Amino acid sequence: MRPEPQVFRVALDTPLRRLFDYLPPASPGAHPPAPGARVRVPFGRRRLVGVIMASADTSDVAPARLKPILEVLDPRPVLDAGALELLGWAAHYYHHPIGEVLAAALPRPLRLGASAAGSEERWVASALGAQARAAGEPRRAARQRSLLEFLLAEGGAAAATLDERLGSWRDAARPLLARGWIVRTESAPEAQAQVARVRAAGPALLPEQSAALEAVTASLGRFGAFVLHGITGSGKTEVYLRLIERVLAGGRRALVLVPEIGLTPQLLGRFRERFDAPMAVLHSALTDHERLLAWRDAFSGRARIVLGTRSVVFAPVPELGLIVVDEEHDPSFKQHEGGFRY
Repeated sequence: MRPEPQVFRVALDTPLRRLFDYLPPASPGAHPPAPGARVRVPFGRRRLVGVIMASADTSDVAPARLKPILEVLDPRPVLDAGALELLGWAAHYYHHPIGEVLAAALPRPLRLGASAAGSEERWVASALGAQARAAGEPRRAARQRSLLEFLLAEGGAAAATLDERLGSWRDAARPLLARGWIVRTESAPEAQAQVARVRAAGPALLPEQSAALEAVTASLGRFGAFVLHGITGSGKTEVYLRLIERVLAGGRRALVLVPEIGLTPQLLGRFRERFDAPMAVLHSALTDHERLLAWRDAFSGRARIVLGTRSVVFAPVPELGLIVVDEEHDPSFKQHEGGFRY
């Protein structure tokens, strides 16, 4: 049996271009963290959250100066071996500290120690809400009325369901919540397979679209890179949708990158018309909490399609079968501001 590692090398969100060595957790029976798991460690007078990159038997730092890990945050690593390899390559290629590169791949709450597994956010109509609707309320707020009616008809719904069925519903939820007409709850998410179905068939393909579809399909299941070239309106998106159909039918997932936040609702609407499948959307206009919820849907595998702008390339999508980069020549795919530019 291989002995337990004596030293863990941790990447921290600092401008220092190095890893930091720590001893195993001092708690009796604590499970040794795996590479890609987050840990809380002492760093000077602060306590920081970092990511385990590797383990070793010895350290170049004197044993008396090493401190133990305070807490292991993840029983399952939030970054798998493939993600660690990609992010390590990015840190080397773009000459940027590995800790800051890893931080760019995680929502802010996870960088502060929030749970990666989380809980399922659910919304239900209260008895007051039922009475208000029976009395004709809300009379002038159509979106609030639609949300309240949906929750009453369904007996409550998960936030992910509301995202799919009602789109931008959270603005409508706030005044209803303030009046006590709806209630927000959280519970452990159910571990169940998410079925993906096609809502409606697409239009008949042109010969050029069929040729592109078959060429890419032949490479599904192994690495292949293709460029679909065509003017606006030439039917590239329909080819993407057909490819995603085939990937979902094979039990895998799809990651779709778009160049601008403004394109996301437009494309998401088209995807929802086409697919009856859980989706996660990630972009910079989301709140920290919304980003965390979407990240959890991707990480857990609940989302079968993950859609977003530039940073969604770091999303943890299990059993990934297809990556689509729409308008890949667009300059907004390059990060120009901030520290880590990629």
